[in-house]
Amino acid sequence: MCFMIIIRKHIVLWLMLLSIVSFYGQNLPPFTSLDSDTLTWVDKNGVNLLLLETSDIITDANTNLRSKNLQATHWLKKEGQLIHHWSYQDEITECPVDLEMKFLAAPQFSDLNNDGIYEIWMMIQKACKGDISPSLVEVIMVDERKAKYFLTAEEQLIFPNGTIYGGSYDLEDFTELPIHYQEYAVTYLLQHYKNKF
Repeated sequence: MCFMIIIRKHIVLWLMLLSIVSFYGQNLPPFTSLDSDTLTWVDKNGVNLLLLETSDIITDANTNLRSKNLQATHWLKKEGQLIHHWSYQDEITECPVDLEMKFLAAPQFSDLNNDGIYEIWMMIQKACKGDISPSLVEVIMVDERKAKYFLTAEEQLIFPNGTIYGGSYDLEDFTELPIHYQEYAVTYLLQHYKNKF
């Protein structure tokens, strides 16, 4: 199945609002983890907008296989116009069992290289599984050059009897970066990837 581009009424609404509403300083609405979230902020690039969207689960009527996707889109407001800066898309397709795909935590913003442009951090949890086992968790950082860096981890499951299952992680792309980026990525992960039963 081809990747399903997510187009929702929220996009139109926010694009209309951007044409008439001025943003002052940092403006981070509460993260709802619903099908659409929008965050805005101001940095050296100007006014930024990050739109996070997840699709509904689509079930194939013939096969009962399920698919779901998500997308993050970053826009910049320049001279009254919105300019597409970058996008990130992910999906699970043709899943025969339970499907999970979501933004696990609110995005975070940092300026670890002190250049006046925020690094953007996102966390995604996804799985196609028919049992109680750890889902895959990804920490994604997008830097000022639009380069994307990934840390992958197993969700940490904590059972009532104290048993802990999963929780390992791999710094992957972050090994290319200075230690304070690695520390930030791990701290962000550890704050959100535990699931207590």
